[in-house]
Amino acid sequence: MVCITVKDGPLKGKVCPVSDSGVRIGRDNDVHIHVMDQGVSRQHAEIYRIGEMYFIRDLGSRNGTYVNEERIKEELLREGDRIRIGQTTLVFEDSAQTDREMAEQVHFSHVEADPAATMEFRFGVGGFADIEDPVEAKVQQVSRTKKPKYLSILYQVARAISSESDVGELLAKIVSMSANAVNADHGYIFTKDPGKEKPELKLIASFEKEGSPAPEVSTTIIKRVAKYGRAVLTADASIDKRFSDKSSVIMKGVKAVICAPLVAREVVNGVVYLSTTSLEHAFTPEDLELVTAIGIQVGIALNDIRIVNEQRKMFTSIISTLVNAVEMRDPALRGHSGRVAHFAVAIAKVLKLPSKERNSLHVAAILHDTGMLLISEADIAASRSEPGAENSLEYKRAMASEKLLQNIEGFRGILPAVKHSFEKHDGSGVPDGLAGKDIPLHARIIATARTFDEILSEGAKEELSLKDALFKLNARAQEGEIDPELVKALAIAYRMGIIEGSRR
Repeated sequence: MVCITVKDGPLKGKVCPVSDSGVRIGRDNDVHIHVMDQGVSRQHAEIYRIGEMYFIRDLGSRNGTYVNEERIKEELLREGDRIRIGQTTLVFEDSAQTDREMAEQVHFSHVEADPAATMEFRFGVGGFADIEDPVEAKVQQVSRTKKPKYLSILYQVARAISSESDVGELLAKIVSMSANAVNADHGYIFTKDPGKEKPELKLIASFEKEGSPAPEVSTTIIKRVAKYGRAVLTADASIDKRFSDKSSVIMKGVKAVICAPLVAREVVNGVVYLSTTSLEHAFTPEDLELVTAIGIQVGIALNDIRIVNEQRKMFTSIISTLVNAVEMRDPALRGHSGRVAHFAVAIAKVLKLPSKERNSLHVAAILHDTGMLLISEADIAASRSEPGAENSLEYKRAMASEKLLQNIEGFRGILPAVKHSFEKHDGSGVPDGLAGKDIPLHARIIATARTFDEILSEGAKEELSLKDALFKLNARAQEGEIDPELVKALAIAYRMGIIEGSRR
């Protein structure tokens, strides 16, 4: 849902959806957001929609309308833009949840937890393996009745790991599975960024049972598990005498907590944290063992995914070097392939293509113009003087790119996207004159992204705004050159803040 949220003033917290008819802001009683402020005009500003683009327009107000502290007459809005009218601040928001918003949903408790009031599973990392708290022998025994259920859950986790390569999507599935398996009300997965000198735990995925109040999350327990690599279970104080004098460990609204490390090669990559507010579904030692086993599987999977991603980055770096060689032939092409890849992936995210498809599309977009390495200056000159589709530079670029890549192992899957990225939606393109849905989706996405970059590059000297660039792109779609649905997706990507870059 696209909406305007009031962040301060008497209307703080008010949320106004932006409908097709728009939203008016001012002091008049008949506006959608009624701001009683002497600095606000009766009809101060309006927010309106054109296609998938949303704009704010000042209605001739006396004191002006500001977007991100810049006074505007009319501006194209994107996710997170702060609008100031008088003394009131409003924010333009889309339905997509950012990392910041996710983090703000979690309330942390920094109260020190008493180790005597916890139960730790006998699992250690490296030199910490011999640090054990007393645990009764029966804690290590898994209930016979729960074995089949737990094996089924571990199987489901393994299937999720084998089928998902995107870390965020994988952990979202895992935290949901883990929470449902032990009847937790809340679940969180925190991971470390190994690329940082002093990596800190960052919230990556969360689970909230419908209707459950948000609890406080104990940073003490999380830090202990991350440091010693040992799973922890805190029991309910009201039924366990060991907790009767240890009120400091009881967190707001929380009856029990399981926290287990995500471990691979004796390194803790993160933690999974589950909590319950129900006495009826208090966690058991068997639950602790299950979540610990899940943590080991996920830790290994995270390690493997990161290794693959590092290899992919190195591979992409090599490809970028080849692309730079192409772009050195023409200064006007400098950075073109990288920008096209960025716009293409932004469209793919809006279309919610799987991560594997996005990765493939990214490589195809970067490589779509590598055929220029095989095209001579004579070929370029001939394309300008000799008519005919097969003599066009676009045709030669498409065919040369296919020829260059088809004999390289691992690139065959992206050939259709590269070869057909110069096709046009109305069938007038090259090399095969494909039209509409007959053009591979990835090729249509690259064509849209490339056209958008060309429009921005051509308009750089006249300081073409993104708003005008999107309008020009839409006009090209109406003329039959590119897929209009993908133009809408690009506009949504801009609105949601997926497209990087400053406003021009």
